[in-house]
Amino acid sequence: MDEYFMTEVEKVEQSDGSRSSGSVRGKRPVMKKVMEYCYEPEMEEAYRSSMLKAFKKTLDEGAFPFVIVDDRNLRVADFAQFWATAKRSGYEVYLLEATYKDPVGCAARNVHGFTQTDIDKMANQWEEAPALYLKLDVKRSNPLPEEEKLTQRSGESRRRNIFQEQLRAEREAFKAAFDKRRPN
Repeated sequence: MDEYFMTEVEKVEQSDGSRSSGSVRGKRPVMKKVMEYCYEPEMEEAYRSSMLKAFKKTLDEGAFPFVIVDDRNLRVADFAQFWATAKRSGYEVYLLEATYKDPVGCAARNVHGFTQTDIDKMANQWEEAPALYLKLDVKRSNPLPEEEKLTQRSGESRRRNIFQEQLRAEREAFKAAFDKRRPN
């Protein structure tokens, strides 16, 4: 589902020449098609609608014990439909907010080409999620909210433990990816 804003473009790359008759050819330009991120603000709502449709299909298929929706979700309305759909489908729903909210820090981690002004606008649009949405705290060893820890010994404990392990692995993978992108 992570294909939105990806566009196929042609790029010129240098290709190593082949060796023939003992001579070495120099590098020559070759046109290659590659997928590249290209943000189109006018398509935001259409892409979000399409993503919600794909999300519903994924939940209906029931092939996964958990599903991650990774999006900016600046306003509660941006994720409320996803939350409601997942709850209706029997999923336990958690929000994971970025541990950093400083626009300058976000701009430093930005891989999508947003300007500092764009990120400042997004920060001004940010809405804190109401308390009814359970939030994971990735700064703790057990990210589940306190009330969720109490129910871990119930019949759902196995499913929750699997979820926690998968979430921990995802968190470590995200951290590793961000650490690689972070300027020294």
